[in-house]
Parts: sequence; C-alpha cells; structure tokens
Amino acid sequence: MKVLTLCILGGVQVVNECCVIGKVLNEPELDFLYQSKRSSVAYFWIVLSNNSKIRVIGYDDNADYIYQTVKKDEVLSIEGILRVSKNTLELEATEIEKVKTTEN
Repeated sequence: MKVLTLCILGGVQVVNECCVIGKVLNEPELDFLYQSKRSSVAYFWIVLSNNSKIRVIGYDDNADYIYQTVKKDEVLSIEGILRVSKNTLELEATEIEKVKTTEN
C-alpha cells in the first residue's frame, strides 16, 4: 500500500506522485507563457472509472508531446504530481502512455 503525503507549497496543496488511468475528455489546448521560466503549457481533462475528473497539465517538452499526440476519447496511463488547487484536481504529467483497450 502506497501512502500519499500532503504538503502545502505556495498556497497549493501537493500530493506525492501518482499514476492514473483515464479517458481523455477533450482535445488538448496549448498556451505559451511569457516572463516565466517555462515556455509553454498544455492541458486537457480526463475522467476516471469512478467518474472523477482530473485536469492534466504538462510544461515545455511535455506540453509539445501532449499537444501533438493526445486525442479525445483515448485511454491513457499518466504518471505525475497530483495537486489540489481551488477545489480542482490537477496532475502535472511526467509520463504518458496510451493504454490498449478492446476498442483500439
């Protein structure tokens, strides 16, 4: 059993690394960041088997990968850092893999 610890960083609750499998709800969006140490961010939503929704985000190279390869309705396995911000679950993706299902 993996125990998750919770800490507060800059007003945002951070939960240790996790891995989730979910279905992509929308096409990823890509934004460019100005006056920041990061240059780009991509984000999309996934739904888990218990109907929980998580916003997945990726920065820089991960943002490019997300924007170019992730498609709506795909099932993905995503590893990353889970955060709770403004009552929204956000997963900063560090690794993304497509899951083979009987539909694909």
